[in-house]
Amino acid sequence: MQIAKKTGLWLAFLVAVLTVGGIVAADARAGMRAPRTALDLKVKYDQVRLFRLDAPASEVIVGNPSIADVTLLSSKRLAIAGRTYGTTNLIVLDAEGRVITERRLVVEGENAHIVNLARGTDRQSYNCTPRCRSILVIGDEKDYFNRVASQSKTKMQISESVAAGNTTSE
Repeated sequence: MQIAKKTGLWLAFLVAVLTVGGIVAADARAGMRAPRTALDLKVKYDQVRLFRLDAPASEVIVGNPSIADVTLLSSKRLAIAGRTYGTTNLIVLDAEGRVITERRLVVEGENAHIVNLARGTDRQSYNCTPRCRSILVIGDEKDYFNRVASQSKTKMQISESVAAGNTTSE
């Protein structure tokens, strides 16, 4: 009888520890990656989104500028560019340093048409809308990534040159 009572108490203690441990672990996992909310500003990778402010802004602060670039176009309008995949935050201040808005910025990709070609451990990424074209995605095989980056840089230089009115014929 004494052994059964001790075993029952030990079992109850063990269940309580495991239950509390599971709740704490679940809370820790939830805190590691907060769920997305309606207040998140979602921007597509390599695209720009305009955002209107309710009050005139004087300063814009981005937690991680390598994830998103934010430009104050006017006192009440921002341009937000997705630079790389990830999550950061945005704080907008008025002329007195008061917070106008504080939001989380989430840069997402266009996953619906992305095709990843795997060759062993190497990966190449393509945007297939409707024809497949090479795209820059962090984590792609180094030589492929560098080749696509070089071509993208050249294309950007040509576009900037044309936009500046410098045209050359070869």
